[in-house]
Amino acid sequence: MSLQQLKDKCETRLHDLDLYNNKVYRERYEKEIKAIEAQSMIAYFLSCAEKAKTGMRVKNTNHLLVSFLIQITDEDPIENKKDMITTKYAEFPDIDSDFEDSKRDLVKDYLIDKYGRDNVATIIAFNKAKAKNTIKDVCRVKNIPYEDVNVITKFFKSGPDEDTIEKAYNTYPEVKAFFDKYSYMQLYKLCTRLEGNVRQPSKHASGFVVSPVPLTDVVGLMTLKGTTITAWE
Repeated sequence: MSLQQLKDKCETRLHDLDLYNNKVYRERYEKEIKAIEAQSMIAYFLSCAEKAKTGMRVKNTNHLLVSFLIQITDEDPIENKKDMITTKYAEFPDIDSDFEDSKRDLVKDYLIDKYGRDNVATIIAFNKAKAKNTIKDVCRVKNIPYEDVNVITKFFKSGPDEDTIEKAYNTYPEVKAFFDKYSYMQLYKLCTRLEGNVRQPSKHASGFVVSPVPLTDVVGLMTLKGTTITAWE
């Protein structure tokens, strides 16, 4: 992936739009190209352009003309009177490349066809042990009756504001009584120590790692339900 490739894409688009000799567009384009080269972001923009071939479009969050010219976005920042948002040195522009659920597999298939199966992997995600799951897991191992467990886990709120074990213990008498009943097993200590730890791996909804060389040369890999994933991001 070279600077000339990026320039060719941009200048071809400028010609197609009959803007190649437009002073405003030319000056903005040349300014951005220099900044992209200086911050070693050429490969990043070219890879975004490859993904855009699947039909994905994103908002031009940094108001970059280059993003418009390589068709990452349909938003023309000059037409919309948007100045380029600068970033800290070596900080990549915030080009949010999320895509709809139904096209995720198409995007991955395209990347595999383009770069090779050995060079593409899905990013791993980690599901952490929340309060209710932790209690249920530990109690199952300890052979504590499910009926007892189910009664007290109903006191825990679900969602973003889900109670921690410690908070529930100090808030609900029933929860405190449950843990005190099994204090000889050190149940409370076990549950609070395990809460928040990684419970199981899963696949990131839409994140991929793409490498110019086989990923086995640069990162650790594992297989999850037939999918190659990596924890490197």
